[in-house]
Amino acid sequence: MPGAMDGYERCNGCGVCTLSCPVWQQSHDVVLTFMGRALALQRGAKPEDLRDSIGACLLCGSCEPVCPMGVSTVGVTLRLRAALNGAAPEELTQKHAASSAKNGAMLIPDAALRERSGLLERVKTLLGIAVAEDDGADIAGAFEAGHASNAQRAGAFLKPLAGLREVVTSNGIFKRYIRGVLPGLEVTGLGEALVRLPAVRAALRPTDLYVIEARAYNADFDRCAPFYTALGRQTGCAMNLDLQRIAIPTGACRTADIECKSAPKIPEQIRWIFEGRNFQRIVVEAAEDIGYLRENVGVPVLHVAELGGEALQ
Repeated sequence: MPGAMDGYERCNGCGVCTLSCPVWQQSHDVVLTFMGRALALQRGAKPEDLRDSIGACLLCGSCEPVCPMGVSTVGVTLRLRAALNGAAPEELTQKHAASSAKNGAMLIPDAALRERSGLLERVKTLLGIAVAEDDGADIAGAFEAGHASNAQRAGAFLKPLAGLREVVTSNGIFKRYIRGVLPGLEVTGLGEALVRLPAVRAALRPTDLYVIEARAYNADFDRCAPFYTALGRQTGCAMNLDLQRIAIPTGACRTADIECKSAPKIPEQIRWIFEGRNFQRIVVEAAEDIGYLRENVGVPVLHVAELGGEALQ
């Protein structure tokens, strides 16, 4: 498939990407990592030969910032998923024209946030932001799974966004998608948008563990890493970052529909993040994380929007 997966050829097998990989952490099977896929492809493997590996990936992006060869590891994996579905890579992200006039901001909530109507209303009030009527859940799901997008449907979803100054999304993979199809539009993760608020920042404690939504963070690592480092220094809270400042995911946000037997188990992911640590409270950016953490960790779990009550007075 010449040109369909550009980038994997540059992988030199150094293995740095495996250090933060959740799939490697649980399986210790190199074939299930990006490095394993890349080396197999270099030796003639076809996407169908790597179906389990391709489907198991969380698309957390933890491998991407650390790659010394600059490979777009998530982009390659998404194109591999497209190949499994018989789609051309360009069908995943067809570019659309953005308006030259940039005004206003809009929140695109994911299903987990919409299901918590009180939390969504709180987010809306804190940010003073309009909420999109169309959350594009079908488009985000298709993008993550590697399905070809319907140009007419995508155009209808993107049209209201094209003239905005900023889009805030609670779906980390959507950050990558929207940036790809509407170049120049500022796209911010929900957690980052909330923690910018002084009242929210002030409510974080040194005894908190702040769980960053990994897919939004790692997709924008060069900007997010210093931002969250400064947040940690200011508030004293710890975060789900490794020594390279890569965000380690809980795995709760995975929605890919590719059958596989090797996807990381969420309780094991949580144990990995919390191993050797003790906290009085957990604050999360992703609504999907709340239920899993409450089931597996014996301390209070809050969404970041539940901080900063004085901001609502």
